[in-house]
Amino acid sequence: MVAIPVMGGPFCEQATEVARGYRAEALKLEPVVNDKNETIGRINDFIFGKDGNIYVVLAVGDFTGLSGHLIAIPFRSLKLDDPSGYIVLPGASRAALEKLPVYITNR
Repeated sequence: MVAIPVMGGPFCEQATEVARGYRAEALKLEPVVNDKNETIGRINDFIFGKDGNIYVVLAVGDFTGLSGHLIAIPFRSLKLDDPSGYIVLPGASRAALEKLPVYITNR
């Protein structure tokens, strides 16, 4: 038997937060800039870790989001509600990100 949550309490708070969130599909292929407004890449994919963490696969140096140097960074590193309207990775540079290990998927 499955328990069905009663409306109210923490479930209402979660529903409100979800409604203010972003769909992964809407963020895919969006450009990512640094805090100097320099484009550093595009969102290629998302990884949902078994530990509950979410990672963004970023195509660094690619302006289509389909190739480039693929890296995985913690989703929480991104600033989605920047006044510029862009997705911002504060403190990042393309050169520094290109030195990170390449993300390789086995699935």
